[in-house]
Amino acid sequence: MLLSLIAVWIVIFTWWIILTRRKYVEPPVCAGGLPIIGHILTLLGTGVDYWELMKKCSKHAAQSKGVSRLILGPRTFYFISDPDDCTTVLQKCLDKGDVYDLVKEWFGDGLVTSVLPLWKKNRKLFNPAFATRVLDSYMEVFNCKSRELVRKLATEVGKGTFNPYWYMSNHILETVSKTTLGHRPDDMINTNYAYETDNLFVLFIERVKKTWLLIPFFYNRSNLKKQQDIIMNKAKDLRYEVIRKRKLDLEGDHGMEESTKSTLDFILGTPIKNEISSDEDIRQHLETFIIAGYDTTSTTLVYALKSIGTRPDVQKQIYEEIQQVFGESDRDVEKEDLPKLLYLEAVIKETIRLYPPVPVVGRTVHDDIKLKNYTLRKGSSIVGSIYGVNRHPLWGEDADEFNPDRWLNCKRPPAGLFAGFSLGRRNCVDSSVAPLSRKIKTKILIGPPPGKPKENE
Repeated sequence: MLLSLIAVWIVIFTWWIILTRRKYVEPPVCAGGLPIIGHILTLLGTGVDYWELMKKCSKHAAQSKGVSRLILGPRTFYFISDPDDCTTVLQKCLDKGDVYDLVKEWFGDGLVTSVLPLWKKNRKLFNPAFATRVLDSYMEVFNCKSRELVRKLATEVGKGTFNPYWYMSNHILETVSKTTLGHRPDDMINTNYAYETDNLFVLFIERVKKTWLLIPFFYNRSNLKKQQDIIMNKAKDLRYEVIRKRKLDLEGDHGMEESTKSTLDFILGTPIKNEISSDEDIRQHLETFIIAGYDTTSTTLVYALKSIGTRPDVQKQIYEEIQQVFGESDRDVEKEDLPKLLYLEAVIKETIRLYPPVPVVGRTVHDDIKLKNYTLRKGSSIVGSIYGVNRHPLWGEDADEFNPDRWLNCKRPPAGLFAGFSLGRRNCVDSSVAPLSRKIKTKILIGPPPGKPKENE
């Protein structure tokens, strides 16, 4: 009976959508959809099937005047891969899609998931936390943690192939936790935190695949929700404890004298604490910064090593450049060294172009918006395909190939053609932190092996 009612509702809702859209010229539907239900059966497959559908829609959009439609039952999502159209949409449409509500319980009103008015206010509050002088103070942390990573990876030498992902993710998690929370890693995280975080992402994807669980009534009574609550409560309790400890440090006039000020120090030690005062509000922002920073950076580093490892010529050029700047010294990377590592920067940018850590972003159209070839009506659900923009045919015939030299032949690509950190005003708040961290870590990974641990390590 229930399934019959749901089926009737889908048919009626779909027909209503068709009638209301007749006055608009609609983009073509991505291949593989079925009548009424569209591509919804793809969600029943694996994560690989889901990702293949995302790539398929992105490429179809590039072949269909920049926009393609993905239909999931009563819902239609407009995939945009044209650089100009994607820039237009992400610049004008700042409301996140309702898909982000799936992680609302985790991130709350953090910058990724907050409603537009709150995002505007909080973005201004947090901008000083990512000022140049603050980023410069992180150099010592990035150097120190990168050396630790090399020593851990060295234990795998001579043992055959291994998966570096967990080394990277745990390492980045410790690094981001240090810059965000300020405490020692053993005060902030445990060895299972990275696994638990990945498990949460798996649960979110599983919920999307089981479409009936998108309805809160069913989800709140599911085993999936019980699993999520167990993992999430552990993470929340850990954050509350860190916040409590740091507050005690500051009350006792300890901690703020350190040269490296964490994001938590910034919240507790500046006028921002009057705007974000409760422990839960603080946790939501810290969780956003930690997860966004660690997941994206670790993914990029793994893909960078993969790309470098399969191209001996690229590896050789990086090493030669490092030799020119540092010689045989294993000294720390300093601020003045970074502009000299041009080829290393090109390799990292090319890695992000081909493998963007956030391949798609969602938006909701708040007013009818005119694109180059289509008009999207108010209320439409948009998927800005960062993956599609970064591999658009405008990059040339080798758009799908790893070619760092393309970044050396021109100072920068045309506006909107490279969307490594999203596009528009609601882009990544730490877009200046990530390149700094990735560059230092890759240099230390590729360069001469570090010597004995220094005093600060």
